Amino acid sequence: MRPATYGQQIEVRAQLLEYENRLKIGYEIVDAASGGRLTKGYTIQVAIHAATQELQFVSPPVMIEKLERAWAR
Repeated sequence: MRPATYGQQIEVRAQLLEYENRLKIGYEIVDAASGGRLTKGYTIQVAIHAATQELQFVSPPVMIEKLERAWAR
């Protein structure tokens, strides 16, 4: 959209978009002074089993519990 320049103050906003089968986090980077959007994007993370390194097709229950408690506040 627009480039950030050296010395420019920016703000990075993150929002959790999905968490049941994977974590999808959306990002928006804006100019701190004007609030104008510079760019946006997202990342996706998936869980793997620590011992076997196998992909887990659902998020671990402990993570879901912690996220739901945090959102309840």
